Formats: sequence, structure tokens, C-alpha cells
Amino acid sequence: MLCEGSSIGAAARECDLAEQTARNWLGRFHGMDLFSTGPIGGLKPLNLAPAPTRRKGSRLSLEERTVIMLRLADGHTPARIAAEIGRHRSSVCREIARNKSNGRRNPGYSAHEAELAAAARRRRPKPRKITTHQHLRARVIDLLGKKFSPRQIQQQLRLEHGMEREWTMSHETIYQALYVQGRGTLREELSIEKATRRGRTRRKPRTKLPYAGAGNRAWLKDCLISQRPAEAADRAVPGHWEGDLVIGKGGNSAIVTLVERTSRFVMLGALPGARISSEVIDVLTGLM
Repeated sequence: MLCEGSSIGAAARECDLAEQTARNWLGRFHGMDLFSTGPIGGLKPLNLAPAPTRRKGSRLSLEERTVIMLRLADGHTPARIAAEIGRHRSSVCREIARNKSNGRRNPGYSAHEAELAAAARRRRPKPRKITTHQHLRARVIDLLGKKFSPRQIQQQLRLEHGMEREWTMSHETIYQALYVQGRGTLREELSIEKATRRGRTRRKPRTKLPYAGAGNRAWLKDCLISQRPAEAADRAVPGHWEGDLVIGKGGNSAIVTLVERTSRFVMLGALPGARISSEVIDVLTGLM
């Protein structure tokens, strides 16, 4: 009724509630800025909650969080609330513990605030500590200069600072900052050969399977991107093509793409059968 333009008093009378009760409920759910009148004497529509998103896995929705908030106000137990919304009681307990407020102004659990907090935690990509915490970054660079391995750096930080959240870091984060472009960019301040003990410029794969490099793929002979001529790289001369593979949902379909780098002309070839080398080569040959 409020979204349709009714006043709080009219909505409370229609729902057989005291007006102050309606105001208390709305204040707990939306916050103090709710009570601004709109053009029809009702409330201005608020865009405080994030846009609805498709939930992956078993994430709680805003509707479920609203039920949790109302049932807690009625004195229901988490187990009873979980049975009502079809969730395990531990999921409801964790949700309440994670988002319960102890403030004087709005104590208890708020569905709206919990939804905003969940959206903030879910936001991607998340900033990395090695990029945002300059003291931590400087310490990591210092230890790398002393030939500490990433695992030793992780342990050294734990010895120096215990389990302080600001100083905890996984060794994998350091590896990615060194070897993966855009993941912390330690390469801007360190030479990769000097930062690692063995001077490797790329990580050594741990798999026992044979390396699937150009040597095992005869059709890539003399066609490596690293050997691409300058006129193809800067798109100055037409006639250079770039191929790729697009796989559909569930891996049930696939398309080969060929793009001419200068004109951006695109050719598509379907792969109705398997994505084995012989079929891919046949489709590419037909396209060309």
C-alpha cells in the first residue's frame, strides 16, 4: 500500500494495526530516511536495496531474510524459522549471527541491512590485500628480496603478527601477484628472476600429465602468438586471422570463430560432433 501511494496511517488502519506499530516495523526494515512524503501523500520509493540478482547455490533471498526478521520479532526460534522457509537451521543461525546488530538505534536483525551486507561481501572482483595494504606489500617485497619463498613469507608474517586479519596472507596470493598479470602487479617493483629463488619466469606445473604445448600439437607449428609478426600485432595489414573456440552451456555445443584482425570480419563454424582436432581442422579448412 505504501508503494502504491498510501499514507502510513491509512495502511495501518487497513491492516488493523496501530499507526505507531506500522512505523516501528517500517523503521526497523528500511531505516530512518523512509518517512519522506511522496507526490500523492505516500512515501518516496527508495532504492536502498541492491537490484535483484540470480542467486547461485543456496544463497538467501531478501524475501527469506524478511521472514527471518519478522519471525525473530515474534519470538520464534531459528529452528522453527528454518522449517518455515525450507532451510537448515544452521543456515539461519549463521545468517542471524553474521548480520545481527547490537546498536542502540536499531538492535536486532534487519533484513534490509543483511541484504546490503551480503551484496557487499558478494561483490567481485574483490581488492587484494597486497594491493590495498601498503605496509603488507612492502614487507612482502622485503622478504622476497631476502630470498624467502612465498610459503616462508606466509609463516614469517604469522610469527610477526599472529592471526591479525590485516597481516594474514596465503602463499598462493603471492604466487599469483608474481606470475599472473593484474593480480597485485609485484612485477612492477620486482624483477621476477630476482624475486624467486630459481629465477623462473613462469610457474612449474605440478600435473604429471604431459605438457600440451606446441610440440604435441602439430597444427600449431610456426603459428605461435609469440612469433606473430608486428604487422599482425598492430592490425596494420589485412590478411591475418585469429581463431578461437566458443563452448555452449554444459559443453553440449561448440563454435569455431575466425576473426580477421584488421577489418574484424568474423566467420563462424559449427562443431556438431566432438571437439577433436580432426573435426576442428576440417571446419577451419572449410571456412578458409
